[in-house]
Amino acid sequence: MNAGLESKPQLSLAQIREARTLLGDRILKTPIQPLLGPAVEAALPAGTRAVLKLELFQRTGSFKARGALVNALSLSADERARGICAISAAITPSPRPLPHARSARAPRS
Repeated sequence: MNAGLESKPQLSLAQIREARTLLGDRILKTPIQPLLGPAVEAALPAGTRAVLKLELFQRTGSFKARGALVNALSLSADERARGICAISAAITPSPRPLPHARSARAPRS
């Protein structure tokens, strides 16, 4: 077993559904595509289905908007009011601002 995978927390289906509800329409619903072919079948256990989630169609071109928004929206209003700073080490062709970043901000008083 890969030692790096042992310590990673597992998400439950309920947590995934809760995150989807929290995100609402802030994130695009992206398509899935079955990953097929003899090489895939040879690499996976019998009966395993591999599916690609095509997050490249997000406005940011990445899946990272999901995690960033879930985390920002999970903060209390007081925590959000203090500000959020995020860093990505991704290699992208150009910086892309998150279109819905303002929707995660605390209401102005």
